[in-house]
Amino acid sequence: MSSENIKRLFSYRSIDDEEYELQNIDNGIAYFGKISNFNDPVEGMIRKQKLIHGFSPFNDTDVIRAANILYQNVKSNWIIPSWFADGMREALSRSSPWEVFTELNNLIDKVDEYKNTLRVLCTTPTEMHSLMWAHYADSHRGICIEYEVDFSSLPKGLASVPVQYTNELKSYLASSFILSPEDLLSRLLFTKSSEWSYESEWRFVLHNGDESLDLDERFRMVSVTAGYKCSKDTELRALCDKKGLEFYKVRDQGIYGLVRV
Repeated sequence: MSSENIKRLFSYRSIDDEEYELQNIDNGIAYFGKISNFNDPVEGMIRKQKLIHGFSPFNDTDVIRAANILYQNVKSNWIIPSWFADGMREALSRSSPWEVFTELNNLIDKVDEYKNTLRVLCTTPTEMHSLMWAHYADSHRGICIEYEVDFSSLPKGLASVPVQYTNELKSYLASSFILSPEDLLSRLLFTKSSEWSYESEWRFVLHNGDESLDLDERFRMVSVTAGYKCSKDTELRALCDKKGLEFYKVRDQGIYGLVRV
């Protein structure tokens, strides 16, 4: 395991009344959330605008020509699922532009459906960021989990990309998926407004239909930090001892402010 492929990243989490996060730690899993539950409601937004023969955002001939070129070069991967190539094949086998557009619209209907099957774990390189504690760990009532990730050997079904930040973030036309599917899904999944750039986020995406990842040496939990206002210190310390994890607590160190000790 080469050290340059190893990165330690942190995920800030709240603790609800059912203590699901503590259960996840005990069970050795990382929970991945739905895109629809993200803080920013604009992120990942798709505006449904279907292709209409003779009246669409793109010229009919250009759409069909682009679809033909794309179909010749498309290769299924985690971000371009196999149903895309199948749908393109079905659409381009039709004899009239109206029928082609009907089948292409069937693909457009699947864009949101596919996006919402993906599950995401958001991480950051720092464990002591006051805004992150406030926004994602219930104002220090929650925890911060440290993971060690070997990027040279990610578990099957898991992908990771650093988030890109831009001032030009906007919602995207579902119809543009036909012309540039990989680019559209990449922008939807890995682009955020510059207002969130303080997060320096690394985003992990589960694309195999699961909502959690079984942790192992390729993606392992290293430590748990209890927030300054967290009331579960005793349970967390015992749980970390049981699982062989480091336990830390955020404390007020006077002139030094809040410190992880």
